[in-house]
Amino acid sequence: MMGAFVFNFVSHLILPGTSIVFLILTGLILLIWTKKQRLAIWLLIVGVGTLYLFSISPVADLILWPLESSYQSPNLDWQADTIVMLTGGTEGNILRAREVQRLYAERPDVNFTIIISGLDPLTGDNNEETSTAKVKQILLEGGINPANIIADDLSRTTFESARNMAKLIRQKPFFLVTSGYHMPRSMLSFRKFDTNPIAAPTDFKSAGHYGFLSLLPAPGNLEKVDLAVHEYFGIVYYKLKLAVAN
Repeated sequence: MMGAFVFNFVSHLILPGTSIVFLILTGLILLIWTKKQRLAIWLLIVGVGTLYLFSISPVADLILWPLESSYQSPNLDWQADTIVMLTGGTEGNILRAREVQRLYAERPDVNFTIIISGLDPLTGDNNEETSTAKVKQILLEGGINPANIIADDLSRTTFESARNMAKLIRQKPFFLVTSGYHMPRSMLSFRKFDTNPIAAPTDFKSAGHYGFLSLLPAPGNLEKVDLAVHEYFGIVYYKLKLAVAN
């Protein structure tokens, strides 16, 4: 419980969307109420400049791309009869559910067991819009048999999902469905628990093509940077956690 809280708390503090605001506010406070004018101006320049860079598509995608390019869509010839889908935000859940439906439809000869696991990656919540029950409803509306769906709404982090799935699946190969940016940390976690995940990434957010309008700031780009930083921090945190455990 404490580990999940610490992870979410620290990761929120270092997100650019949070840290840049603090940087700009600090600059404004120093500018208005102190004599440290030079430091204040530098903080404002760095804060506003960083905010601009992180809010344009080329820079946001450059930060996100190493995560999303790590794994490609799987070869469906794999002998696996289980799909584990990690939940995320509302939009991510819809896209991940569609990937589950695609895998399910592409192999009608396989009686898949589908396990929905986890909470929102940024909030750690299991609210109405991001819950496993919501995802299950999407899958049911897509024609998947309810008897084939198992919901795990106890796993608060990817690490806990991997640990809990290891007890359930053991070393049986299975398709692991999550967003492309989240796949490296997910594979790291699941492999640590001696499971055999087959990466099935979806919900890719990098644009890959740019024009003049790409140089205009957009809130969605800052969100992409936040997601990327959250994942990079998660990978480092998990590696340290695993190293200490060993």
